[in-house]
Amino acid sequence: MSAAHIHLTDEQRAVVEARGDAHLTVLAVAGSGKTTTMVHRLAELAIRGVPPAQMRAVMFNKAAQLSFESRLAATGGDTRALRVQTWHALAFGLVRHLEDVGAVARMPLVTDGGAVLRAVGEAIREEFAERAEHPEEDDGRDAESCLEAIREWKSMLVAPADAGHADDEFLVGVYARFEKRRNAEGFRTFDDLIVDSVRALERDPARLGLADRFEHLVVDEFQDCDHAQFRLLSLLAGSRARVTVVGDDDQTIHEWRGARSAFIRGEFAKRFTAHPHETFTLSTSFRF
Repeated sequence: MSAAHIHLTDEQRAVVEARGDAHLTVLAVAGSGKTTTMVHRLAELAIRGVPPAQMRAVMFNKAAQLSFESRLAATGGDTRALRVQTWHALAFGLVRHLEDVGAVARMPLVTDGGAVLRAVGEAIREEFAERAEHPEEDDGRDAESCLEAIREWKSMLVAPADAGHADDEFLVGVYARFEKRRNAEGFRTFDDLIVDSVRALERDPARLGLADRFEHLVVDEFQDCDHAQFRLLSLLAGSRARVTVVGDDDQTIHEWRGARSAFIRGEFAKRFTAHPHETFTLSTSFRF
């Protein structure tokens, strides 16, 4: 045991010192020190000889990324080559590589939420004009709610031609018009980064130089993983990477945008079969 691991709990130490040839599911209650545990796990793997450049940590948001990077640096190990990224930063890097090799069209990323909403608003007006007898009238459609529907379809990797809605086919029409406008104007939104990465990788990851690239992948807040993210993780892992997923299966808060707790509750272990699988629990909260 490394001296750096002395202050870990028995549950945390079990994760940190787990075998290096297995996928891990870590079910962690809120405040149980999951970040500390994952930081020490990666540091331990580096001590065992895993090249840091062949490990990747994926965080849910920028704040978590910065916190993780700070704690990783504080371990004192040589992990400078280990990249910690958000899902979108990971996918952005993939898309830029895919553009360079000609696998996807080169398009700028639109980060202005207002510009995206305006494009959705135009799609709403076009769809309403075609359906209404009096196109000058407006039925009060909200661009934000329409954009949320579009985001959910994309999180499930559903193209406009395959989209459907039990109660509101108008949304399907808006989605189709928005995508037509987006492609004609030639831009991507944050949601398209993961979708385009998945579509390209599904065609031929070996040819793109992205097959079996990593030795270890660690994914935080996995209870909030959606279908597109899950598929991207599977493609990047390939048959080589050992994947560790961490999260609280009772704290899925992003179901409104397609997150599925089923992934951490069993689907991960069921679908990632290239390596053995082990499950760990961090049951003690330090918040009380």
